[in-house]
Amino acid sequence: MSKELRRTHVVLDIFKSLIADGGGADGLRAGDVCTRLREIGLPMDTWQVRGELSNLEANGSLVVDSRTGAWFLVEPTDTEAPLKDTA
Repeated sequence: MSKELRRTHVVLDIFKSLIADGGGADGLRAGDVCTRLREIGLPMDTWQVRGELSNLEANGSLVVDSRTGAWFLVEPTDTEAPLKDTA
């Protein structure tokens, strides 16, 4: 697994854990993910997290509310494609 794909997986896992912990009712922001990453000792720049959120949106895993800038997890379906390495 490439570093880029690993980073994408880490961001998605953190996003899901924030939702599981009761966050995300109004969506999540890159800063929410960055804070959790720092807490677990895996700091990442905000622009990198934002880029990974865009990758996850392109993959169909997340959707952004263009009005508020909040990100939401897309409900998985049977046809959901696995994350692919684009590097």
